[in-house]
Amino acid sequence: MRKYTLNRAFKIVLRVESTPLQAEAFSDICDKNRVIALIYGIYTALPTVSLKACAVLLYGAKCFLSFRDKPMRKAQIAAAGTFVNEKRVVCEFQRLAKSVDVRSIELSNWHSLSIESWLALLHILPRTRNLYRLCRRLAARYDFMPSCRSLSVIAYGIRMHRVLAEHTPAAALIPSSYAPDSMALAFAAHKCGAKVIYTNHAHAAPLFDYIAPIHADLSILTGRAVFETYSRRSHVEGDVVYKGFLSEERPIAATSLQDRARKLTVGIFLTSLTDMPVLQTFARSLVESLALARIVIRPHPVALLRDDFAGLCARVSEVEVEPGGSLIECAKSCDLVVCGNSSAVLEVLKAGVPVAYNGSLDRAPDDYCGFVSAGLIPRCPDDLEALPRALVDFYRQENWIIKMRYFDDSYGKNLEMVRAEVEKFVESCVR
Repeated sequence: MRKYTLNRAFKIVLRVESTPLQAEAFSDICDKNRVIALIYGIYTALPTVSLKACAVLLYGAKCFLSFRDKPMRKAQIAAAGTFVNEKRVVCEFQRLAKSVDVRSIELSNWHSLSIESWLALLHILPRTRNLYRLCRRLAARYDFMPSCRSLSVIAYGIRMHRVLAEHTPAAALIPSSYAPDSMALAFAAHKCGAKVIYTNHAHAAPLFDYIAPIHADLSILTGRAVFETYSRRSHVEGDVVYKGFLSEERPIAATSLQDRARKLTVGIFLTSLTDMPVLQTFARSLVESLALARIVIRPHPVALLRDDFAGLCARVSEVEVEPGGSLIECAKSCDLVVCGNSSAVLEVLKAGVPVAYNGSLDRAPDDYCGFVSAGLIPRCPDDLEALPRALVDFYRQENWIIKMRYFDDSYGKNLEMVRAEVEKFVESCVR
């Protein structure tokens, strides 16, 4: 079995961050965040490759210093995870594998103020010349984001390897197949002789430009759909077990949509690259076509990717913006949910709320996640007055549960049995 090496981890992140969709996502972040836009503006204004290489090197040093190693020293399983969805999956893993001790790595810019971090930095000063040469090659060929994100794998990897070499856990848990901290931890674990466990924090979109390979000893996946995407577009090594989604399961409550006397609450759950003019037009069309109590907008959970909805709320009085609580609770407050290219579809369906697809809500490729082509969710009809009836008819299909289980292997199953199966694989992996 091929293992994660530092070079392999570096190349995975560089290739992912160089894709057109990631470049568009970064451009979107710059439009929303003045600080990042300012930093990027300064970087692009630097007149030479040498100066840009220095800027990338400084970013790498920042990443190296931001790592706090104390939580790793007593971990049976060391876990990565920077963003909300990644942290949530790590918590789910802890619920599944209760017999093992999981400690998450800590990354924060505040850690760069510690003496411990600066003392650790002294150990890599002899490597500065080689790192600078790498930064020059990156800055000459790639833009700011691919250069910085790929170099951060090197920075995190060197630091994590030093810590794991002294206090080697039985395994490392990575909730992403391409995030820099996950790839760095996977390299450090394999380099030190520990196992690597991968669990997907989101659905693997079959239309993404590049699907990163999985070199984990154990992969805990949500369903066969994810496994087949990796197998078809890339590859998965090691053992595989399915966990599905662990949230409460309720039957799809579509029949209540037929009550014409009842005002509906419609959710619009967004992902990145939201097309705001389309969203505004769609919200108005909903108000004009249906008897609505309210429209609940749920933004992407990552703060950097959130839009400003003040203009939308001012123009459409029925619109409320969900402040960032539980996705499941927000879904349960809705009679139906409309999604673009978001993997939140699966958890909304598991909560018993019917979902319709509107691919124009964001700028990702049409049916990016493959839910429509697989027959899991229907498209919104052109005539939105027909939407409730269309959802009732769609979710009456006898074979719909089979389609749902393709994406969520735990659907309709006893969760305690699922947990026991996953725990058996984890205990075998860390033994």
